[in-house]
Amino acid sequence: MSVITEYEQILIGNLDGFSQRYFQFKEKGNEKIALTVYRYAIEELLEWIPADAGRFFSLTVADRMKLTPLLSYINFPSEIIDVQGQIAYVLHLLYPQQIHFDFRGCVIGIYTEVLEGKRKYPRDFMYGHKGLLRAEICLQYILNKEMVFESKESLYEFFTFGDIYGFLKKKKLYQLYRSFFDKPLDYLHEALPEEIRSEFLYQFYTFARAWKKQP
Repeated sequence: MSVITEYEQILIGNLDGFSQRYFQFKEKGNEKIALTVYRYAIEELLEWIPADAGRFFSLTVADRMKLTPLLSYINFPSEIIDVQGQIAYVLHLLYPQQIHFDFRGCVIGIYTEVLEGKRKYPRDFMYGHKGLLRAEICLQYILNKEMVFESKESLYEFFTFGDIYGFLKKKKLYQLYRSFFDKPLDYLHEALPEEIRSEFLYQFYTFARAWKKQP
């Protein structure tokens, strides 16, 4: 019996759930099997194209199609915090060219909840390359939302000589900063969009900081 045949037996009520023999691989292998069942349900049983899936496939549909237990085999990014978000991410994995995953929006959603004291950062939020991107997105967000600077120079100056550690701690960014950067100025420079980033100001204030430390 294949996993698809077993899934059909689950749908008609002959089996209560998926057996473990199809999910004895490493994370990526188990995820691939789970996505195979999702694709079969969407394309063969529901006869939906990706655009239909993006519009109509929901948690309610996944429940009715007996697919929600397979979510435990999907490796979700830490910024996905609810089951509906998991369903949306599954669709993105199946159809990455047609269905967009709003990584930035999810990161900002978690960060705003951390700022409001509603939650802590997820366990792996600040690890790896995605962790670095999350740290940069959070800093961009708070600078755009709450901080007003007269010029790029004043921004670089603040991150060099201002009460930057107090700022980072108040805005719940200190952990993210310490996970990836040695100096706050590096954090700022890497987080800024290319059209705003200034290599000259970065070099100037790096030198100014080093000069000020001279005895």
